[in-house]
Amino acid sequence: MSDEILNKRLAQIKEGEKTVGQVAVQEWIKEPDSPYLLDYVNEYCKDYMPQFEECAELGKKRFKGDFFVVGLLHREKVLGNVIRRRFYAFETCPRPAYDQTVFKYYRKEERLEYLWTVPDPDTCDHFVFHALEIVPEEHCMLDMILDFRDGTLDKKSRELNGEDEFGRLKKERIIHATN
Repeated sequence: MSDEILNKRLAQIKEGEKTVGQVAVQEWIKEPDSPYLLDYVNEYCKDYMPQFEECAELGKKRFKGDFFVVGLLHREKVLGNVIRRRFYAFETCPRPAYDQTVFKYYRKEERLEYLWTVPDPDTCDHFVFHALEIVPEEHCMLDMILDFRDGTLDKKSRELNGEDEFGRLKKERIIHATN
């Protein structure tokens, strides 16, 4: 970082602008007033569409065929109450993972298909442990969590990639070069 940028940033901090670390420490000290799931949902929804659309547009430019838009959430290791969101475009469907949302973009139809969302491990455990108490509006999330745990989402990912049950490409997807 250049001295000019560093001095400008220090001046901003001196003027009262707080750093992410300062805000995170203040929030960490405060008594928790909402469960983790609400933090998760609120962060995921905040500024979601502009970032998602930007990633989808980059995917349209980069890939000639269908592709996948993946949203990942993670908490900072040092500052556990700081949540970061990133979007990525992939030509192949990723394997399901915690804190992940996956969409497929069909180029010919110019449409997106929502595939799945897997929340963090604690939320997954909560849903499974309290499955009989889950309200009807959250049954879809419970179903996705159960599909994640029993391997159904992994199977779907392999099918979308044209792979067999061991993750190998099926013969019809393999291109052989000839001389």
